Amino acid sequence: MKLPTEPFTYRRRVAFGDCDPARIYYAPRAVDYAVEAVEAWHESVLGVSWTEWIERHRLEPDFTRIDCEYFRPLLPDQVVRVRVWVVGNGRETLTFLAAGEDDSGKRCFRVRLEGRFLERGTGSPAPVPAKHRERIEEYRVRCGGNEDALSRTGRTEGIPPRKPKAGGKPFTRMRRVLYGECGPSGKIYPPKVFEYAVEVVGEWYEEVAGVSWLTLIAVRGQGAPWVSAGCAFLAPMVPGQEIRVTVRVTRLGRSSIGFSVTGEAGGGEACFEAEMTACLIDQEAGFRPMPVPEEMAERIRAYRAASGDEG
Repeated sequence: MKLPTEPFTYRRRVAFGDCDPARIYYAPRAVDYAVEAVEAWHESVLGVSWTEWIERHRLEPDFTRIDCEYFRPLLPDQVVRVRVWVVGNGRETLTFLAAGEDDSGKRCFRVRLEGRFLERGTGSPAPVPAKHRERIEEYRVRCGGNEDALSRTGRTEGIPPRKPKAGGKPFTRMRRVLYGECGPSGKIYPPKVFEYAVEVVGEWYEEVAGVSWLTLIAVRGQGAPWVSAGCAFLAPMVPGQEIRVTVRVTRLGRSSIGFSVTGEAGGGEACFEAEMTACLIDQEAGFRPMPVPEEMAERIRAYRAASGDEG
């Protein structure tokens, strides 16, 4: 099978159900599209589907970290073209960049995915099979897999969650891992973890910041779209597990709010750590950044103080 000289492209129509009340695609869908594109890349370029990796080769494709940058929204019925580059090809690791573009060629999102293979059954990291690693390297060279040239800002650096001061009470919610959220590996599908983080931050807006996303959009003519989101996957999450999701505010800027969202299983085992940045916008001013409203900023500052994250 001859290798291409241009990056593999995966085409995906933005379905009505992929969108939220803002009438644009729901932010975690960008990660969905990127993971789907990488899955399709495996089958098209390597000739091995993810199901075949598991069933025939006893190897399980896995991600250790995913970072996403958002540039412009996608609308229902738009077709997004996701181009896939390989930017890292190690003995036991495989790193991709997946960039989504609209029909005009304008970039809508860019996702960096750090992957690996695990031995089926033991869960231990396994080397990329030699013959496939050679083909991957040839693809990387042919298609220009130079991360510095492809990425505007590169990897989103994680912000270590702050330990609360004594008596600190950060916002938390419990999530039960559902059977339908997991794949054939028996573990949660990675984009679902982004949904957990986004959903709990949405609840935080309503209960702590004092305004729901729907009110921001439909009543105030404002919004709080995501600028970036990154997540490290630290431990497997399986059906039936109860996950405590905690939200901390790591930064309150003039127009932006930085969040750290962590997930812990029973016993305190860390399952994921996410870092996310949102920007307040004014729809009537052309969707431009606007200052965080003072009443909201006051509530956020009080929350940071109460949860031990001030300073």
